[in-house]
Amino acid sequence: MTSRRAIAAGLAVFIGMSIPLAAASWVGLVVSPGASAYAESADSISTGLQPHVEVQRIDLEPESNRGAVLQLLGNQPRAIVAVGAHAVREIRETGTDIPLIYAMVLNPAALDLPEPGDRDITRTTGVSMSISLDAQFSAMREMLPQGRTLGVLYNPQNSGALIESAREVAERYEFELLAQVVRNEGEVPTAARLLLARVDGMWGVADPTVLTYSNARMLLLQCLRSRRPFFAVSEGYVRTGALAAVAADPEAVGRRAAQMALHVAEGGSVREVPPEEPPGVEVFINRSTAGRLGLETPQAVLGRAPREVGR
Repeated sequence: MTSRRAIAAGLAVFIGMSIPLAAASWVGLVVSPGASAYAESADSISTGLQPHVEVQRIDLEPESNRGAVLQLLGNQPRAIVAVGAHAVREIRETGTDIPLIYAMVLNPAALDLPEPGDRDITRTTGVSMSISLDAQFSAMREMLPQGRTLGVLYNPQNSGALIESAREVAERYEFELLAQVVRNEGEVPTAARLLLARVDGMWGVADPTVLTYSNARMLLLQCLRSRRPFFAVSEGYVRTGALAAVAADPEAVGRRAAQMALHVAEGGSVREVPPEEPPGVEVFINRSTAGRLGLETPQAVLGRAPREVGR
């Protein structure tokens, strides 16, 4: 009786995971909670993969996902796709050596992931959300035509090289970039308040010291109270009050991540598909925020109509 129950339980796990026992190969898909862009990208990944291989998807909750992730990995997918930083962390903390393809990650280096341009890769690759500095400053100039100064908070250990490159790009678009160093997340509120008194707008970068959950909310509130626009790193921040963001097109990122995962699932090497920048961008604008700040937003930014989000 005990043996029969064990067999039945094992079969139930496979049925519950929706993975055919006879499948030659399949891909796991783990999706971070939060921004709708993650779901859009994940849907695109599924669409790109399912004509060719089986896909098992887990949409994570903010907490308590370890059991589901371990169960997924225990069934040995040929590759695993992680959408967003939360999913990456959940998978990597298991210590698995299954090939990992990341998607919709703002700052791969902050998670110790290979970045676009890296060639020394082994079992991890992916498509980042990082947008070129030229695209970001061009969009900020279009949306803030009279602005002269932009502020940014950063930890040199995380974003020092990025800020040095940004200074030169900012000059080309006739902005003075006032960059304030913060060494830990506790310094962020005071630094933000002092910087906002000196600038026409704030530029957010994907620095994990700065954009913690509590600090991100604080920055948005301080910018609104100071009547200064906040240019964010992703759609999610725009939905909660930032003026705008130039961000990766989630569907395009998903399509490319699916191609990478399929290459690996069919026996290809991760080394043959090195990390890439996003293949397309979108501009998100919160017109309600623009109204509160007394700003007129253009009908087109970077040559395309922006997507209106938020309230």
